[in-house]
Amino acid sequence: SLATGTVSEASLSAALGTTLGGSMRGLDVTGGGGADPRKKITLRVCNFLRRWVENFFHDFQTDRDLIEAYSTFVESIRSLQDGSLANILERAMTKQLDGGKKSLE
Repeated sequence: SLATGTVSEASLSAALGTTLGGSMRGLDVTGGGGADPRKKITLRVCNFLRRWVENFFHDFQTDRDLIEAYSTFVESIRSLQDGSLANILERAMTKQLDGGKKSLE
């Protein structure tokens, strides 16, 4: 449980699927069937970054280099994955930039 600081892979998968409107469907994060551990790590990192952008966007507002590093990471994920994770991260940033009337340029 979150109260004790431990979360099972199955509950993480279910929570991400619900939080992201099912956009994580098809990604095996439960550890079954010989899932690639890199895929699980990538999913966790992407989820962390998405939440960082959504909840602490002020960190990005004052640091252009951070936004550029984030964009570079998103593009690297896009080239390594099917693009769905990159699209989620891109939408999170775009939503914050549009809400703050700022742009990447």
